[in-house]
Amino acid sequence: MSGVRRLAVTLGDRYGVGPELVARLTEAVALPADVAGIVVGDPDVWEAGRAVAGVPGLPRTPRFEAAPTGWSFLARPYALEVMPMGRVSAEAGREVLETLGSFAEAAREGMIDAILYAPLNKQAMKAAGHAAGDELEFFRTRLPALGLTGEINVLGDLWTSRVTSHVPLREVGDLITIESVGRGIDLLWDTLRRAGTTAPRLAIAALNPHAG
Repeated sequence: MSGVRRLAVTLGDRYGVGPELVARLTEAVALPADVAGIVVGDPDVWEAGRAVAGVPGLPRTPRFEAAPTGWSFLARPYALEVMPMGRVSAEAGREVLETLGSFAEAAREGMIDAILYAPLNKQAMKAAGHAAGDELEFFRTRLPALGLTGEINVLGDLWTSRVTSHVPLREVGDLITIESVGRGIDLLWDTLRRAGTTAPRLAIAALNPHAG
């Protein structure tokens, strides 16, 4: 298995659309020959999402290191009911935090190379005790980061980042400084260069329409 890259995938919040989306992902996306995509979650939640999506099951793996290339499923049982859907649950938020924490530990130990998470419920995570604004902050405190960190969204050839993230609107103005804008520019420039764009072209959006 030397040279295999391992991608760990969460089911997201069990009461959201995540389990169904992950199930559809495993059916729609064929992984590269050297990638092991490992879906991790409660088996009952996985089966419910798979049933809604109408896709076949996955081979089971007992641990990250044993996962074959292609898609597989690693059971992480959690004593919580599957139904009803569409609700905010502190217990479901706690499950998400524990799963993300286990992923961070696995990444630190070199067992996985990348993390993909299905939609999370920040309200549920907050109810479970997560004080930070988002999951990026969760990982930032648990993984060693080299240089700047931030969220980047990709739509085709268009990559976007931002200066502020998940803060009350009334606080945004005070957080827009020369230094913070510079960090956002540096993050996007460096990331695009590392991804193979030799001469990135950046456009900077103003806080208000007139850039006053």
